[in-house]
Amino acid sequence: MKSTLYLHIGTPKTGSTSIQNFLFDNRDQVAKKGLFYPDMEFDYRNIVHSVNGHFLMNLHPNNKKCEEGHTKSYDEGFEKLYAMADEHDKILLSEEKLWFWYRADGPFGSFWQELKDNLTAHDIDCRIIVYLRRQDSFMQSLWSQSIKAGIRNTSFEEFLKESYPNDYYEYLNNLAGIFGKDHIIARSFERSRFKNGDLLEDFLDIFGMDINDGFKVDNSVQNQKLEGSYLELRRMIGHLPEYAKHNVYPGFVFQKLQAQNYFKEDFKKYHPIDSDKLSAFLKSFDESNSLVAKEYLGREDGKLFDDMNIPEYKKTETDTRDLLNTTIAVYARLIHRTVDANKKLEAEVGSLKKEIKSLKKEIKQLKDSMPDPSKKKRWFR
Repeated sequence: MKSTLYLHIGTPKTGSTSIQNFLFDNRDQVAKKGLFYPDMEFDYRNIVHSVNGHFLMNLHPNNKKCEEGHTKSYDEGFEKLYAMADEHDKILLSEEKLWFWYRADGPFGSFWQELKDNLTAHDIDCRIIVYLRRQDSFMQSLWSQSIKAGIRNTSFEEFLKESYPNDYYEYLNNLAGIFGKDHIIARSFERSRFKNGDLLEDFLDIFGMDINDGFKVDNSVQNQKLEGSYLELRRMIGHLPEYAKHNVYPGFVFQKLQAQNYFKEDFKKYHPIDSDKLSAFLKSFDESNSLVAKEYLGREDGKLFDDMNIPEYKKTETDTRDLLNTTIAVYARLIHRTVDANKKLEAEVGSLKKEIKSLKKEIKQLKDSMPDPSKKKRWFR
């Protein structure tokens, strides 16, 4: 094979945004190290350029599936990829949403085989990179994110019953059946397993790079999650028809107020489910996780995750006082922002009124300076 495509597919909620932003900000530097992280230069709605593998979400036209509002096709992205393969030995694309296209016999089952066939036809090898998060933690984070994004407003217990690709062994075997087991690069999403306890260092280690090789690192919190009463208030808002239809809510206000935490809320005291139910859910994947650890990570002890502890606790509803405080804070902040916005608009209107008055004066002066056509002398009789 003349070139290798590394495809990072998450999983979701495993720091993909941090990895993507880091690679995009340092793409010139990683290119010097022999890894090309391209800007595909596609403009998709709500998708930043650092998610350079998103064009793969637009299936080939034969599959009659293309995301609404997207302007570029699967085929165009591949033409760019083929051209890059002529110039670069190693190319890296990232899109965590591909993790959800998981069943070989499902609606997107043909995607992975089509991807493999297209790459092979152009002499491009493909290796899949995936970080695996403990299933209970993954589902809680995904539930929180889906509420924050306005996708769902269900309880966590209801969400836990939904079908998600949590059987990692089955999933990786499906991919291995297409790409080969030796082409699957699986890692545990667990700080104790990261190189030097750092996700970015761990990811760079896949390619033999070091974080100290002149890379820029942004340590700011990315993709902040909602917790406690802020999460519950967002979930409640999701039930309102106007929000459910348009999915418009002041997320920036929620996140900033939560970070400021004026009322000193203890976000960690809330649990959306009894611990014994969560333990039973996690235990159902014991065998699958052990096989993944042995066959894909080479761990003879069968430990995919070091920390399997779930403290004992009972499901706790959001405290009424916390919810009231949060509602008042959000309402007050929105009123303040609305007043500020109105003041700016009033100032703009006042400025426009002055401009209109000045223009009217100029027009009047111009009219007054022009001769009256009715008083003009005629040259004929």
